Amino acid sequence: MDPFKFEKLYQRILRELGFKQVYATIPSRDGGIDGKEVFRFGNVLSFHVMCQCKRCKGSISPSGIRDFRGGYDGRAYKGLFITTRSYSGEARKETKKTGTYPINLIDGEQLMDIMKNLKLVFLYRWSNE
Repeated sequence: MDPFKFEKLYQRILRELGFKQVYATIPSRDGGIDGKEVFRFGNVLSFHVMCQCKRCKGSISPSGIRDFRGGYDGRAYKGLFITTRSYSGEARKETKKTGTYPINLIDGEQLMDIMKNLKLVFLYRWSNE
């Protein structure tokens, strides 16, 4: 899947999940951030989320998580990292590191489950990337 199409797909998914504002960053100047979103609970509470999307052949490493966190540190309360593949065990530990902003992860399996639950049908073959 083309990287830009993948970013459009994640934006659509986040809108379907209830994010009210979903903005894509300019790819050549994104600083490791693919999108900026606002999630709103009713009309009472909202928070900013920065997003990173990766189509990759292997698993995401801890350095990928650290690079992403460095790109949004201080600009949002939460990070969301989406990949078509998986995360290493060390990368998962990195997201829970004490004293850092939290990062939620969505791997390829979870992404497919979310798409099925939202009844979004896309015929993409990620396995051959």
